[in-house]
Amino acid sequence: MRQYISDRHMAPAWVFAALAWIVFICAVKLFLAANLDLFGDEAFYRWEAQHLAWSYSDLPPLTALAINGGMLVGGESVLAVRSVFLLSGLMLPLAVVFLAYPIVGRGRALVAAGFLFLLPFTLAIGPLAFPDTLLLTECTLVLGAIERATRTHGNYWWVMTGILGCLGFLTHYRFVFLPLPLAAAFLYYPMLRIQLRGSGPWVAVGIATLGLIPALMFNLGNDFAAVGFHFSERHPWAWHPEGLQYALLQAGAVSPLLYGLMWVVLWQSLRSARQGSVAQALLSAVSLFYLPGLVLLAPWIDQTSTTVHWALFGYIPMLVLLPDVMIRLWHGGRVSRYYALASVLLAAGLITASLAAVVAPVYYDSLPQMLRKKLSVKMVGWDKLRKELAPFYVRGETVYTTSYYIAAQLRQLPFNTGEVRVIDHAKIHRDGRGMQLQLWQVTEQFMPADGSSGLIIVDYQSANRFESYRQIDVLCRSFERIETLAEFSYFDGRRRYGVYRGYSAAREFDYVQHDTSNFCLPPVLGRVENYAEFGELRSGVVAYHGYLLAQPEGVASFKVRVAGREFPGNYGLSRKDVKRVLGDKVIDPQYPLSGFEGEFDTQELSNGTYEMEFIGVTHTGREGVFRRYSITVAN
Repeated sequence: MRQYISDRHMAPAWVFAALAWIVFICAVKLFLAANLDLFGDEAFYRWEAQHLAWSYSDLPPLTALAINGGMLVGGESVLAVRSVFLLSGLMLPLAVVFLAYPIVGRGRALVAAGFLFLLPFTLAIGPLAFPDTLLLTECTLVLGAIERATRTHGNYWWVMTGILGCLGFLTHYRFVFLPLPLAAAFLYYPMLRIQLRGSGPWVAVGIATLGLIPALMFNLGNDFAAVGFHFSERHPWAWHPEGLQYALLQAGAVSPLLYGLMWVVLWQSLRSARQGSVAQALLSAVSLFYLPGLVLLAPWIDQTSTTVHWALFGYIPMLVLLPDVMIRLWHGGRVSRYYALASVLLAAGLITASLAAVVAPVYYDSLPQMLRKKLSVKMVGWDKLRKELAPFYVRGETVYTTSYYIAAQLRQLPFNTGEVRVIDHAKIHRDGRGMQLQLWQVTEQFMPADGSSGLIIVDYQSANRFESYRQIDVLCRSFERIETLAEFSYFDGRRRYGVYRGYSAAREFDYVQHDTSNFCLPPVLGRVENYAEFGELRSGVVAYHGYLLAQPEGVASFKVRVAGREFPGNYGLSRKDVKRVLGDKVIDPQYPLSGFEGEFDTQELSNGTYEMEFIGVTHTGREGVFRRYSITVAN
């Protein structure tokens, strides 16, 4: 028996507002899908779609199949790549209605769908070609199908549960987060346990597990690399105190007031389950795993790999009861009404802020300097980079790059006529894609030695300086001569690329004995330790200090360049602490006299915003810019 206020008490204004909000957010998603560049992960999934396989080192096959299908219909466009994901994202509110309707009625189901788009990080669900978009819609439909199956005992819904579960396993290894709590609920609650006597649940399990076959085939043939990455290598399973803040991160991502209401809803759902509600037993079991469960697990899991969006599906079952809680708050007095109103307005405000943060980088150059520093630039600039690289590309030649994100971007026109090679670095393995690149034979182990030439693109930001040393060494040992073509710097130096051409590919060429170019010498390495001060408006004397290494030549002088003017600094201060941090990586002949300090007077400059370059000059006369910052002068 339902314990909710009748749907006739659901004001039409609530339903109208929910529908209007859904339409608005869906329109925003369509705009974003059509206008944002494909960024790193999307481009890699597109690369996988060009090499269809049973499975991949990072994912089962459905993401690649979805992109491939979209491109077969829509061609090479960004919208075609994202089309299936966009459709899945637009279907998600309908999936919420499908889940909620038999439990709380039509009006509340529509309002629950509206509340879905008050969760700020749902903004990315749909516009981007992410497996999580497919996963969320599939999980919601699975939960709706299994609720109907347990209520009607109909074989049709058990079969649908199995089919949807099969799609879930084909989408992501994280789909296992759904059947685990559902299995626990069937074992714990007597009203669910009795259903295991019938054939329906076992039919659903049998069909669903068919979705494991592609991933199982891949793992059996590759020493269980994908399973090992997702469930072992990615997580140290050791205590990390920073994981204690996971609940705070969730509150910030959902919006604090709405997050509090989710816990109230979970408590009410658990009470209903204990009173015999089969539907609430299913809903609360899932949310119990995703919400408090992940909060408890977070300190034991690497926080660089466990992201906030993992818990997103845990909120969807609670949306079913959220309209009822909101109605009770609205009719419960002034304070509770203010809380309900504030929770909606705050969440809508965070959605708006999230939208601005996504769109603003597209107009980066037009924004105030102080605002630029707050923005992420990971999702923009890729089309611009491809266009600037195109004139240097010879059709059909091999492209060598130090970033697998760039390699993925260059699988698009006009670069897709040639081959690509990726020089190894930590991010490849941290993201679980090292084996996949090896299977495609595009890693440095497959560098040619046939005397050919190739275009080289070095990403100076994706790897740390010591990784860059090794990457450059690999390239220099692979070509007899390397020519410098261009350098691109975007977003106030936050993205920086070097473009080169390598001639006469050879294996293990000893470049030290030949005159190649300055490219083959390690870049100067330094740190400005008071750089945060440059983000403020500056007037008068600006002081700076840090350390600088130039290996193997040593530093002859140091200077700062602002607006084309050079200000010499003082180099040669004792910095023994540097080796305590960097260890054996320090081979500079002048260490420990590797510190610098200096100052310049802004009165020598007119007011405005300038790029500030920190430059080391080696004993061979080589200049290297090791840091770039923006400084705004306001005399």
